[in-house]
Amino acid sequence: MQEEQQYNNELFQVTIDDTAREHLQAAARWARLVGILGLVGAGLSFVNTMIRSGGTAAMAGGILGGLIALGISIGLNLLLLRFASQVSAGIATDNQYQLNEGAGNLSGYFKFLGILVIIALSLMVLVVLMISSFGMGRALGI
Repeated sequence: MQEEQQYNNELFQVTIDDTAREHLQAAARWARLVGILGLVGAGLSFVNTMIRSGGTAAMAGGILGGLIALGISIGLNLLLLRFASQVSAGIATDNQYQLNEGAGNLSGYFKFLGILVIIALSLMVLVVLMISSFGMGRALGI
């Protein structure tokens, strides 16, 4: 009975071989690059928004939209940077906890991105429905 339990435990343990290690290190390098470039791009985009607004009250909506986009971009890119640093450190030191934390950050990145896609698609459907209802109203003379 004990031998069967030990076999089951060994069966479901996953080890990281050299190929997986190289793939994870490459993914971490790319994630670090994309994260840094994303943060720089978000900052430049926000500065551009502030310069174009000229500080006028009429552009407050644009500034608010820029702040929201900046917050989203910072959140996404920080998740990528955390993934990169924790996975790199976990692989370098054979630390399973850090590797798991890094994978959790990558999972969070894709969850966040998935929620944003769902919101964007929902807004698109809403806009299409509104446009079609206004068009239908015009056609019926309402």
